[in-house]
Amino acid sequence: MTSSTAADFSEDPEVPIWPRLIRLAERWTIAEKVDGTHAVIVIQPAEPESHAGPGVSVVRCPDGRRVRIRAASRTHWLVPETDARDGIGRDNFGFATWVAAHAGELAALGPGRHHGEWYGAGIGRGYGLTERRFALFDTARWKPNTVPDGVPEELGLVPVLAECEGPKLNATIARCLRGLMQHGSRLVAGAAAKGVIARSAADPRLALKAYIENSGKEAVQRQRGHHAA
Repeated sequence: MTSSTAADFSEDPEVPIWPRLIRLAERWTIAEKVDGTHAVIVIQPAEPESHAGPGVSVVRCPDGRRVRIRAASRTHWLVPETDARDGIGRDNFGFATWVAAHAGELAALGPGRHHGEWYGAGIGRGYGLTERRFALFDTARWKPNTVPDGVPEELGLVPVLAECEGPKLNATIARCLRGLMQHGSRLVAGAAAKGVIARSAADPRLALKAYIENSGKEAVQRQRGHHAA
């Protein structure tokens, strides 16, 4: 048998970290589930030698800092459709094209990974929109009145429906789903809602989703008709 040495362990790629547990009493935020495609705006400080390229914009934040801005899907970096047609990469329903066109405005979000849902015309249910919009997930950081001035008008937040502690999570989710069935989407007035996402305040990576059964417009109409009767 060969004995282990310190050198053996130094070759491991990363420490096998076990995720921490959260208490049942921790708070949860319940937001409307947006029917679109997951998208990310990645903003990083730009090194002096940084320059723009396919899918990469170099601009200045409002405070004067130079930053690099890129668009990504859940698993891939994206490039604008013009670069995608040249075989350099791929776009996702025009998200990278939109990010590149508005990089100077989006820099106001500051460095970080800004996850959200790209939704609207031609994506999922479309919500009856003729344009596409981006809804940020991080409602703890970007409350409705704190989204920076000057960002594109297509950028907003997912609608927060309720907050609760863990023991009340099931009942609160059920109440939010009933409200969406009765009144439709809070994201786009007059459209049908898909469901909800419950996200842990203790660990935002921990999220649960619940869908409205038969969540098309006909389900909302049936529910409204039932109450009207």
